[in-house]
Amino acid sequence: MLILISVLGWGRQVALAKEPGPRQRTETVTETLYEWWLLAWSEPDKILCRLYINHPDRPTGLDVLRFCGQEAYDTWVDTLPCEAALSGGDVTTCEGYYLFFVGQSEVTHQVTRTYPPPWVDLYLENCTSDFPHFRCLDPVVLRFEGVEPFPDAEITEVIVAVSGQSTTHCQGAECFVLLSPKQAAGETRYTVRFSAVSSLGDDSSQNVATVRLIPQENGEVLVDILSDRWRDAGVDWCAQAWALLPPTEPLPEWLDTPPDPADLATDVPYLYLGGRLIAHGIVDASSCPDGGLLPNGTASPCGIALAQEEVLAWQNRFDESIWQASREVGVPATLLKRMFAQESQFWPAEFPQRVEAGFGQLSPHGMDTLLLWETDIAQPLCDEVLGEWRCVYGYAHLNPYQRRLLYESVWAQANLSCYDCPYGIDLERSEEAVLLFAHLVRAYCRQIGQTVRNITRRTPSYVSGYTDLWRFTLANYNGPDCTYEALLRTWGAKEPLDWAHVSQRFPQGCESVVNYVEKVAP
Repeated sequence: MLILISVLGWGRQVALAKEPGPRQRTETVTETLYEWWLLAWSEPDKILCRLYINHPDRPTGLDVLRFCGQEAYDTWVDTLPCEAALSGGDVTTCEGYYLFFVGQSEVTHQVTRTYPPPWVDLYLENCTSDFPHFRCLDPVVLRFEGVEPFPDAEITEVIVAVSGQSTTHCQGAECFVLLSPKQAAGETRYTVRFSAVSSLGDDSSQNVATVRLIPQENGEVLVDILSDRWRDAGVDWCAQAWALLPPTEPLPEWLDTPPDPADLATDVPYLYLGGRLIAHGIVDASSCPDGGLLPNGTASPCGIALAQEEVLAWQNRFDESIWQASREVGVPATLLKRMFAQESQFWPAEFPQRVEAGFGQLSPHGMDTLLLWETDIAQPLCDEVLGEWRCVYGYAHLNPYQRRLLYESVWAQANLSCYDCPYGIDLERSEEAVLLFAHLVRAYCRQIGQTVRNITRRTPSYVSGYTDLWRFTLANYNGPDCTYEALLRTWGAKEPLDWAHVSQRFPQGCESVVNYVEKVAP
């Protein structure tokens, strides 16, 4: 057997060429890296890949995927225990791959961190989310919180100016402002400008918020805000992306977020889901002449009759996760569930002969959209997978290999296929996967907002309505190229940018996109 030689000392130090600026700080980052090798039982002298991880535990599946790629990961995860290794026999008779621990080393990086200017976040006090609105007590309390990211510096003053009122100066990092409707009925709009002063001597940029107040018969106030600094949970981030206050009239059912997750329950005889439940032994359909399955893998009439109870339970078992993800990310819960029903019928694994996986059928284009538009997902993932120092300039500046590593990481989160889990699905990760797809929907609504801006050179709120923009988002999710062409044709024809007109402008071959939208949003 050949002697394996470690190359653990791969660390490097980055020299600084310039003195740090006023919002820059030189830091020395030292971390312990643990080296592992992926080896084949049949050829233990050959290193298939090296893993350098910053935690002392065994490499996770994500670690193997990151360093060794999809093909090696698939072989490793399917490898069974080598009996010969346990008994002292000839391990080269075993199949598959295994991990071998090599050692650890301290690695030091000297980096210059650039910290952003201070900013101010906006919150509502004593309010509850009634998506896409908030319900508050009167007077409505706005809380402004100054944030100074630079170490050892602090916010010394927050300044708030409300249209028609005097400017408020608050010492320290917090400021409270009270607003009330000006009339007993109808809406009142305020323009609010706010900023912060840092102990470093510089100020944040001035932020502007539009606040709409509508008094209710029960004494509460319906509140909507347009501001990219609004940070309450349950904010309708797609309306923010479209610079559009949500309509006050009742919304269609498919845009609803009920007050209770139980209200999301459905009872649909999904044939594909029934087929999966039968195929994985969750439902016993052996009494059916055809085994309960049609040649295409869906449940037969006999099979769906036997699977009805399990189909009902399965399609509703993720409702709590859908509802929580809706509130956290700010997308309608019913819409999210209807998309899952259309995409996968709630079977969150890989689909044969399709490069898509998960509840919402994540595709390569979807991964790109997610990583470009959802920095809440992309930045932490990039820091974890590639290292923080490689992610300073964002996803758009990564090379193709680095992007591929992120693709594989996102794919692993979305795809709940698991060969040694009950039913072949890792249900323990379902909540994480649902949250990922909620972020994906938000990424597509943000992208469609920019698409409308690019085509019309106008803010989406000036050329389209709330429900129409949601339908454009669904079309964009299902067929982005088709959707862009339809929007471009409609605008070029000087027609209204609503779904009634845009749906007639999809190119030939894009009929499935229109059908998808009309099934999810009838």
